[in-house]
Amino acid sequence: MAAEGIPDFEKRLRFVLCMHNKTRCLVEPNPGTPAGHFINENTVVRLAAMMEAAGMKAPHGETPDNVAWPETCVRTLFLLRNIIVHEAEGYYWEEELKLTQSRRHLPAFRKFARAHGAAEVSEGEKLGLDAQEVITPLVDGCVEYARERGKLRVR
Repeated sequence: MAAEGIPDFEKRLRFVLCMHNKTRCLVEPNPGTPAGHFINENTVVRLAAMMEAAGMKAPHGETPDNVAWPETCVRTLFLLRNIIVHEAEGYYWEEELKLTQSRRHLPAFRKFARAHGAAEVSEGEKLGLDAQEVITPLVDGCVEYARERGKLRVR
């Protein structure tokens, strides 16, 4: 079953978030440059927008300790998106996370960062958005989350 109202959602998702195509890189493997970091921030924002367009928003409520990995990825995605877009211009200020929804997803982000060390960030630093350690696991976890909810066809 394809996502409601969005034909070939998985194909579009993979195109928008592909690591590269023949003409340009859509996810920067080395986000150490300002341009590379911006590209990877943009990828987080695009992934969140595509999830929302398919009717998948971050789960509500507090994050339980035993939350499944795909939900951890979705909660982490929306926390990162909120930091990038709404809160601190990509800098991590835990005390200044203003959106209640963002605060709720901090435990999931910490769980994600324990599994993917490049996601760890200290107060006042830019988010670490390494392609292999952060972006790829986020994409894979969100695709799995969508499949579990019948939003993507299983091939």
